[in-house]
Amino acid sequence: MVNRMKELFSGFEWSNGGIPKIDKKVLAVSFGAGAAALWLWRWYTSPRLPPGPRGWPLVGHITELSHLDMVEIGKKYGDIFTVWVGNM
Repeated sequence: MVNRMKELFSGFEWSNGGIPKIDKKVLAVSFGAGAAALWLWRWYTSPRLPPGPRGWPLVGHITELSHLDMVEIGKKYGDIFTVWVGNM
């Protein structure tokens, strides 16, 4: 089976274990393109919510749920704003 794979992928440089060697530049560009595609997909499919402060990872704004903090956030972002509670 390894010989058949070598025939099919004869343009690759092969290591001793029968696994093709991948150029680091190709791997880096592929990873970057995949990350950009994932970011764009999440950007365009995310719901359009009112503005609000960015929350902390995993906990959101759970540390800022007092009345005074909400008043300050309201002064900055207006009467309607988004607050995340936890990682949703």
